[in-house]
Amino acid sequence: MKRCYENKILIDFEYEQSYYEKYGIIEKLEDDKLILKEISKISGIFVSKSEILIEDISFLFVRNSKVLND
Repeated sequence: MKRCYENKILIDFEYEQSYYEKYGIIEKLEDDKLILKEISKISGIFVSKSEILIEDISFLFVRNSKVLND
């Protein structure tokens, strides 16, 4: 996750506290949690920011893409 945060790589993961997967870039990474800038998979635009505990992430998929402009 640290490499994804540093390089602004898109991540896709399942989160135990929701019934759907989340997709976006990590805006802030701490030891126990992260702030995710969520992006809609359908439209590709910013949706919201979420604070997520790292221990609650059940599956992580790293996309082969990078965000070039914020």
